[in-house]
Formats: sequence, structure tokens, C-alpha cells
Amino acid sequence: MKLIYTPSGRAGEYANKGYAANLFNGCLHGCTYCYVPRQRYMKAEVFHSRMVAYPDVLNRLRRDLQSKKKLKEPLFLSFSCDAYPPDEDLCKITRKAIEIVMESGNAVNILTKGGMRAARDFDLLKQDKRNQLGATLTFLDWRASKKWEPHAAIPRDRIKMLAMAQEEGISTWASMEPVIVPKETLRLITEAVPFVDIFKIGKWNYDRRAAAIDWKEFYHEAKDKLDNFGCRYMIKEDLAIAAGCGAVTSDKGTRRRGDKVK
Repeated sequence: MKLIYTPSGRAGEYANKGYAANLFNGCLHGCTYCYVPRQRYMKAEVFHSRMVAYPDVLNRLRRDLQSKKKLKEPLFLSFSCDAYPPDEDLCKITRKAIEIVMESGNAVNILTKGGMRAARDFDLLKQDKRNQLGATLTFLDWRASKKWEPHAAIPRDRIKMLAMAQEEGISTWASMEPVIVPKETLRLITEAVPFVDIFKIGKWNYDRRAAAIDWKEFYHEAKDKLDNFGCRYMIKEDLAIAAGCGAVTSDKGTRRRGDKVK
């Protein structure tokens, strides 16, 4: 069974139509909005109760990379788990996986809610400018975060991680998804702007409560804010459709690292 795969749909957008790999089965962060248990026909409490590495995961990763050879995009880690869970032994596997990817001549694109746990691998990630490190930002209010993402790092720790990564010369990005409280997401953009190279904005899926949100209003407020800050960003297709607008990718932001927020 192959470990590296081509994600499709919403996931494919995040991976820039490249490849992805999930190192672990399960997730300990316990996010109440997580879509993975539903996809796997599992109870959420079961999925979030344990997290283990897939059998022979590092050798499988090495073999798949030898088969794929040169990847056009950094390998995305990960969609159905987190590369930096609250488990020391699993984080060691992530570090080894990064080493294997880089030894193959490729790069990684990591998305995490693990906050400062990612700092353990800055020494590796900064060795290749192609490597990318992102954080999921959903709430600025830590109390709301603890309600929805009980075992993930608090929001300030995730932003701090991005700030420190950027200081090390690592390319940073922020996943603004799911958007559960639009005002919180807009506040997060302002807070994270100095430390994020590119924002990726989505919506809230797989929950009926999302229908009560005015997605057109949020779309324009988020886009105007990002434009005013001169940010690079991507507005995902699902948000664009819900807003009745077009998907947008802005790679020509005027903002540069070190610019102060006005």
C-alpha cells in the first residue's frame, strides 16, 4: 500500500495539486469540527482516543519517494493527522520523515496545530527554502479554541511558532479554516500578518450551522483586509462558491517580511 498519494478536492487545493502523506492513524487534538472520523465511518471519540504511526511508515515513505523521484511540489504533511501531536515518540517520527524527504531531494509542506512543538525541527526546515510550515488558525480567543480544539496548542502559541519560524528564514503560511466565527478569523489575520507569508482562506464545511454565516460578507471583508495589508493569499473554491464570487489567488502581495502592521 502506497503512503504517498494525490489528494483531490479541497485537500488538493492546499497541496497545490501535489502529493501528500499521512504518517499517523488517529489524532489526539480532539477537534470537534474534524471531518476525518466521518470519512472513515468512525466515532469521533474513537478516532481521537489514540494515535499511532502507520506500519513500517518510514520505509514506506522512503520507497514511495524513490518511485516518485522528483516532486513538483513539497510533500504535504498531513491531512488526516497532525505532524506534531502531544506525543514525543510520534514527533520523532515526523523529524525522521522530514530527513527522508529532504535526503530524496524533495521538500515538505507541514500544516499543524501543535504550536511550539514544531520548533524542534526548525534546524531541518531552514536548510531548504522550498520547505513550508503552516498553522491552522481558527480562534484568537483561547477559551473558544479550547472548546473546539481541546488538546491543540492555544492560538498564541501557534502564532508564536510562525513568528519564530519566519525569523529562522522558513516559509510560513496560515490555514484560516474552518471559519466558525468570521470576526475571530478577521482578528486572526490582523494578529498573524507580520509572521505569515501566505494566507489560505476557506469556510466551514460538514456542519449545518455554517449555513447561518453570510459568506459573501466574510469573503469581501477578508479579501479587503488581505489586500489592504498587501498580503499574498488564496481564497479557496468552496468559500468563493458560497459567496457567489470567484476563487482568488494573489501571489503579488506588496508586503515584505519585517513590515510593520499599520
